[in-house]
Amino acid sequence: IIASVNTKEYYYKQWKKSTKRTDILGDDKLYTRYKDFRRKLKHIIRSAKRLYYCKKFKSVNGNMKKTWALINELRGKNKPKIKASFFIDGDLVKNKRRISNGFNEFFSSIARKLNAKLYSSKLVRDCNSPPVIQIFSNTNIQFYVIIQNAKRNYK
Repeated sequence: IIASVNTKEYYYKQWKKSTKRTDILGDDKLYTRYKDFRRKLKHIIRSAKRLYYCKKFKSVNGNMKKTWALINELRGKNKPKIKASFFIDGDLVKNKRRISNGFNEFFSSIARKLNAKLYSSKLVRDCNSPPVIQIFSNTNIQFYVIIQNAKRNYK
């Protein structure tokens, strides 16, 4: 089947090379060969799947638990088999409770860290006093110096 898929891809590439802006469908013979091969391959894959699952059902015949597990597998309702593991402070942790506590600690500390950073910066002033803007007559050089000082203060 894998070799047939590669052959189908080869036929597709050949047909695609024959397409142009003016002739979107390309060479009819190449497209017909690709289309027919694609249909046959699709039929073969469906038959192989059907045969595979028939054999699977015969192997679990009489065992209801395995039968339902197979039905759920076909429906796509499998439980993930990945065990929880996470790095906390450089250590690999597999205990679900420690992982959840690590997440809780991380996300609850974000607000605390942001508040500490915000209040330690020069941007936060006394909230009760209104902002004061004073405009005096200045020269271009004085405006440049004021802007440079403002840039340094807000970094």
